[in-house]
Amino acid sequence: MVLKCRDVFTNKLTSITDASATAPKPKGFNPGSGGAGFGYDLVGNLKSDTYKGITDITYNYLNLPESILWGSTKSILFTYDASGNKLSNTVKTGTTTNLIQDYAIGVEYNSTSCIIRKIEAIYHSEYIGAIHLW
Repeated sequence: MVLKCRDVFTNKLTSITDASATAPKPKGFNPGSGGAGFGYDLVGNLKSDTYKGITDITYNYLNLPESILWGSTKSILFTYDASGNKLSNTVKTGTTTNLIQDYAIGVEYNSTSCIIRKIEAIYHSEYIGAIHLW
């Protein structure tokens, strides 16, 4: 695999070349339809990824991703509180909502509508005696 950067003074990746077969692989880099590489904004945030078909990524005032767009049909929208904690993300195809994930104090809820939600995961740490497991 060959990674190319614009110049030695930035960490902006411009392209990836994989020497292995181009067929979809279960793990590792899949170039998708290929393309020119990656686009960045003035701050250095990733704005586009032609390998994955990402056409635009917008960021909020905390420099966190607000939306990721694949053409004009697929998108992921993110919501955060004022401290930058993720509150929700919504996956859409066109105007159809495919998935809503809400996050609240270590609990993750999933749904396909705003009415019925199910608990997907509960995140917590565990203590055994003096040993702290993460």
